[in-house]
Amino acid sequence: RAAAAPCTRRGRSQPRAMAPSFDKFERGGMVAPRSTAAAKTASIIWCHGLGDTNHGWADILQSSVSLPHIRWVFPNAPTQAVTLNMGMSMPSWFDIRGLDENMQEAKEDIDEAVGWMLELARREVAAGIPPERVVVGGFSQGGAMALRTLLTAGEDLKLGGAVVLSSWLTLRNEYEGRALSEHAIKAPLFWAHGTGDMVVHFDRGLKSKELVEAMGKEAIEWRTYAGMAHSSCPQEIDHLGAWLKQTLPGDFKLPAPSEDEVRRLKVGELKKLITSRGGSFAGLFEKSELIEAALKLI
Repeated sequence: RAAAAPCTRRGRSQPRAMAPSFDKFERGGMVAPRSTAAAKTASIIWCHGLGDTNHGWADILQSSVSLPHIRWVFPNAPTQAVTLNMGMSMPSWFDIRGLDENMQEAKEDIDEAVGWMLELARREVAAGIPPERVVVGGFSQGGAMALRTLLTAGEDLKLGGAVVLSSWLTLRNEYEGRALSEHAIKAPLFWAHGTGDMVVHFDRGLKSKELVEAMGKEAIEWRTYAGMAHSSCPQEIDHLGAWLKQTLPGDFKLPAPSEDEVRRLKVGELKKLITSRGGSFAGLFEKSELIEAALKLI
């Protein structure tokens, strides 16, 4: 193993033929990203861990990672019963039945949560961000979602990469004898874990990383932090910021949609397009007003 960097702490749906419903995830809401005037040319969808919300992560990431060209998307998990915590209800992306890596996992729950992350990514693409400029990431349970999202996304949504902090590979037996897509193999992956983690043990994170490498995965930046518990630290955030600057450089120019494409957008997509181009939709209430504002920006 490579030497760990020293680190100080910073203090059930049924299958259906129709399109999936994300109502329970919609109810979780979003943490509003910090407003900036800079045009957005990339997006990061960030999911928190079990029992948490994204308010803390929004503060840490937006204040410590200076990337004004990135639009941050901070969804909150729905509140639901979690087997691991004796059935108590708490914010959770999917049910966790235990911390033993050999325990049966809640596959339907996990795939439903991954479907939500993919839906959020598609919304960013619909608003004008190229899929290769959309990164998914998260901490602990959220990181597990991000990893599975990157490894299983179809060729129609070639994501820009993933960030996995203090997390693990879910549903690992499903990957036996299964080839990853060429894009999943090549897409950048930032993966970090603390050696003092007593929740998702370091050895479990390391073994997960080695399993993913055994599938043929390339482009993994693996970081470890000596003594770090199930948390984050300034050094980790600094390393993440450097990786993001390399993966999503700020000098990228968005391709301009055609006038016909702009006129076909929904209201929410128009607002995202206006924001991504550094504009504002304040005081605009009619769709026609939003269309005209968007057309002026492209």
